[in-house]
Amino acid sequence: MNLETTLRLIGLAAVVFVGLALILKRVLSSHMDVAMKRIQQLNEDNLRREMELKRKLDEAEKNYQTRIAEAEKETVKLKELTEREAHELKDRIITQANEERNEIIKEAREEAQSYRLQVKEEFQQSVAEHAAKLIKSAFSDSIFQGVHNQLVEEALKEIASSNLLKTVPDNVNIEIISPAPFTADQRKRLAEVLTNKIGKGIAINKERIDNALIAGLCIKIGDLIIDGSLRNKMTQNLKIKLPDG
Repeated sequence: MNLETTLRLIGLAAVVFVGLALILKRVLSSHMDVAMKRIQQLNEDNLRREMELKRKLDEAEKNYQTRIAEAEKETVKLKELTEREAHELKDRIITQANEERNEIIKEAREEAQSYRLQVKEEFQQSVAEHAAKLIKSAFSDSIFQGVHNQLVEEALKEIASSNLLKTVPDNVNIEIISPAPFTADQRKRLAEVLTNKIGKGIAINKERIDNALIAGLCIKIGDLIIDGSLRNKMTQNLKIKLPDG
């Protein structure tokens, strides 16, 4: 092989080497561009994800703070409501206690007043009975009989002038109570007075002797009582005042 041929081969090899180098460079450059673009795309995607994650974290933090604030407001409202309800309950308990206390005081006063009236009435009745007995023992039988007859007459007049008999129903029960038996004339006159007053036929259903009346007459016409006895008159006329206490 001569020198010229060798040089040609060397030149051809150099051209081939340069061509291969250029091709390799072009291939590597193309792959490098793709890789760089891929890396850039991945980086951009990662940045977007980081921004989205940050946005979600910020939103979650904001929601958290909002709920915390709402919870604090609800806590304050609940506390105020609880305190208000506690005060209202306290006021109701105090009001109820005052009402119960006032009711107890009222009942005690009414009971005391009722007892005083009962004692006063019993005392007046006892004094009247003793006074009537003293009066009876101080007069003769004839004088006391005259007092008895006079009281019976007054009772008959009271019955004749009473407007309460207008409401007496039919078939009413009539009872006569007296310390002495009624005479036939007194019974007849009483029947006439009742018939004229009530406007219908009546009948005396019961007669009873009660020496505690001392003198006079007590007549029960249904629920109506007309007491013309000496004991009742003396009880009504006695001016006895007991201390209020």
